[in-house]
Amino acid sequence: VSSIQVISQTHGGEKWMNFPLERERLFKLIRDTKANGVIILSGDRHFAELSVMDGEVGYPIYDFTSSGLNRGRQGWRYPEQNQHRVQIMHYGDNFGLVEIDWEKSPRVSLQIRDIEGDVMIQQKFPLKLLQLPPTKP
Repeated sequence: VSSIQVISQTHGGEKWMNFPLERERLFKLIRDTKANGVIILSGDRHFAELSVMDGEVGYPIYDFTSSGLNRGRQGWRYPEQNQHRVQIMHYGDNFGLVEIDWEKSPRVSLQIRDIEGDVMIQQKFPLKLLQLPPTKP
């Protein structure tokens, strides 16, 4: 969990890219510890979006951004640059929901919902997508 976005590189606000050595250190930590299943939850953008990149950790890294339930920007605004963006909710109060279905083959569901609870952004994928390839003995 991070108070600022980890993946986004180009917008003018606070982000881990403002601290490139620390950002690389985070990705290196994930690589070196062979951590599986990493999903980053971030906020403080006053809108919601989902970004994904490889991060050179061996599997895709998702950065799932939502803002405080009552802190979304109310008027539409032009989306800021983010070459890793998969989906965006431009305006309105929102909250994020992460669900993991552990039955049979575990599946992750990332959702952004608006103030009425309607799904505005959704991404589902098998948890095994966030696994390092098996190492050879």
